Amino acid sequence: MNKKPNIIDKSEFLERLRGIHSATSKTEMRYTSIHIENEEVCIGIRESTGKHFKIIIDRLYNAYYELKVSGIKINTTTLKKYVNGVQSPSLAILEEMELVN
Repeated sequence: MNKKPNIIDKSEFLERLRGIHSATSKTEMRYTSIHIENEEVCIGIRESTGKHFKIIIDRLYNAYYELKVSGIKINTTTLKKYVNGVQSPSLAILEEMELVN
């Protein structure tokens, strides 16, 4: 018998995302000033370089949802096709939201 993965819906995803203001990757890369703009994008700063990043929230949620449903491990490689170019902050944020095993 297949066990259905525990997946949150988009409204809970957004609620959790609103509570994230900083995140740190497994490689100790720190992302700060994280916030949501127009309910469409998540914006923040990579602390080590001072460069801004922008993640389209729909793409981040779709990555989370599709990878969870498929039982595929969420990491920077599997996130790439969804959020190309911002995999590391995306993963750090998902980890901070406690959505990655």
